[in-house]
Amino acid sequence: ALESALRSEIVPVFYILVSRLGKDNDVRLKDISGIDVDIAPEIYLSNMMSLFPKARRVGLLYSQKNTGRMLKAATAAFRLKGIEIIPVEISGPGDVPASLRKLQGRIDIFWMLPDIDLITSDAVDSILLFSFQNRIPVFSFTGRFVKMGAVAAVSADAYDLGMYAAELVLSRVVRGASENPAHLH
Repeated sequence: ALESALRSEIVPVFYILVSRLGKDNDVRLKDISGIDVDIAPEIYLSNMMSLFPKARRVGLLYSQKNTGRMLKAATAAFRLKGIEIIPVEISGPGDVPASLRKLQGRIDIFWMLPDIDLITSDAVDSILLFSFQNRIPVFSFTGRFVKMGAVAAVSADAYDLGMYAAELVLSRVVRGASENPAHLH
């Protein structure tokens, strides 16, 4: 659908709730406007440290293709505050139980990233069981996992994102704004 829409020079293309931190898709998105769903690693860090000020080691699972860029940005931001990220790369949700064992005894917090190769019901169950058995709090990207046992989450507000999207469409289409496409965070 995206390929077809990009071929049109008449129809403006907008996106909402797309992650740009995971994949290297800046070239693909250069001619369209939208609002991504990504939250800066510094915001996660600030919230984690407000809840767990003595924590110094944050463990996470990631896949290079989906959350590699986010890991790189987070590692730099966390290092500035004296926090070590202990990452374990996975290739699919089946890797989760064994990968969690690699973090056992090495972390103070587990940070669940929004990685489509990681977030399956079995994988989330494994993460929450690991959390319970090892008394490691899970910090998530959605309140849905807080209801299941994660200690906290930082997530985008869908209503606000919808309002931003409407304003973007109004400014670009209805009002005829001629500025370059916008990518809002």
